Amino acid sequence: MVVHEPPDAEGWPAVERELGCGLPRDYKELIAAYGSGWFGGFLAVFNPAAQGAALRIQGGGMDQLALLRENRELDPDEPMPYGIYPEVDGLLTWGTTINGDSGYWLTRPREDPDAWTTVVGEVRGPGWYPYPGSLSAMLADLTDPATFRDVAASSILPAEWASRSPAFERL
Repeated sequence: MVVHEPPDAEGWPAVERELGCGLPRDYKELIAAYGSGWFGGFLAVFNPAAQGAALRIQGGGMDQLALLRENRELDPDEPMPYGIYPEVDGLLTWGTTINGDSGYWLTRPREDPDAWTTVVGEVRGPGWYPYPGSLSAMLADLTDPATFRDVAASSILPAEWASRSPAFERL
């Protein structure tokens, strides 16, 4: 099995150039610590160095943004509360669930990725769930039974998520 390491300090600038924007420091640290895999067998955070393109931010992440654009064009009467990256204040995908729901950063302000907040969007409904913090903070709250109920994104996760202390499963 080939193991793809996360980008090192010199590799991140190339990823950011390809995407056309910087990325939050906590995301880079998360990828460095965990690599590619699934939280609780349900939630994956895109890794720019993942073996499969579907789990790369510049692969599957961009594909999910293309689907958002297509859906917006097909149903212009359905309100979209956010722009779609690279639009100003657009959503940029950071991950996906096994059900196809997506996790995004709201790229506001564009020049300060460490100030970006997270948003979770339902694939099968009009649900948009903003979280007023970083990706790492949201993941910490989602894996802590004491704070799980307070996180809006928990509405897309399985009911037993927090009670089973979801572990990270490396690919």
